[in-house]
Amino acid sequence: MAEKARREGTPGHCPLCYKNVRQEVDGVPNVARIEIDPVRGELVRWAFGAFASGEYTLSSLRVELEERGLTARKTRDYPERAVSRSALHKMLRNPYYVGIVTWGGNTYPGNHEPLVDHATFDKVQAVLEGNNTGGDKSWRYRQYLKGTLRCGLCKELLSFTHGRGRGGEYEYLFCRGRQRMNGCTQRYIPLHLAEAAVARQYRVVQSQVNRRMPEIERAFEQLLTEHEGRSAKEAKRQRARIQRLERRQDKLIELSLDDALPVEKARSELKTLTGEIGDARARLESTQVEIGDLKARFEQLCD
Repeated sequence: MAEKARREGTPGHCPLCYKNVRQEVDGVPNVARIEIDPVRGELVRWAFGAFASGEYTLSSLRVELEERGLTARKTRDYPERAVSRSALHKMLRNPYYVGIVTWGGNTYPGNHEPLVDHATFDKVQAVLEGNNTGGDKSWRYRQYLKGTLRCGLCKELLSFTHGRGRGGEYEYLFCRGRQRMNGCTQRYIPLHLAEAAVARQYRVVQSQVNRRMPEIERAFEQLLTEHEGRSAKEAKRQRARIQRLERRQDKLIELSLDDALPVEKARSELKTLTGEIGDARARLESTQVEIGDLKARFEQLCD
């Protein structure tokens, strides 16, 4: 890996917005190269420029990138998902995006295409350093309404901020569409007014749910009864399947012992039958567990 880095290569997996490809180079087939993903690349390039402007915190930038559709790559263990705040911070700190490879504490020029210029990257580092050492700790403000409410005029998300005035410190929600100058005229909304409005709305929702709970419970019981009937049929079908497969197993063993069937063929078919029996038993077990699990989950939802 260290030798690869010294030779201007990319050791390990390439960072977000880059991708590994294989193509013919100078007549040599199947050469590994690093290319910029056309979709993720534009989003990450925008992210560096937006953060360098100083108008975004890590948290607000993460929300904006999620809205724009930036996702982490699918892996063996995880599906595509929104980029986390910690992953975003790591991305903004990574000099790979200006063409530099780091390995073992050393830096090397890479042979991949830089995504951002050094001036933009340096501005991003300055903003990050300023947020770490200065008085701006806006990422620490955990407000439960942040990112859940939308502007009633332009339907953009509302964000949370602190402000200072003669009376002290104030908390507000503001329209992110207006922040991006989309023409929205929504004013800053005092946090206590928004919280009161949400509380009123939840009381309305709660009364509607309470009124409909008997109807919901009856509908669930009906669905559960239908599901139990289907599960019972499936269980019966899998038991019959297991018996049928086990009889075939016994028959194969008899034929093999009587030398009526070659040993290798018998082994191969027995292996196939064993797999099918395992599948049938797993399906049978799932029908027995599922009903109780559904009832427990429904009770949790009702609570």
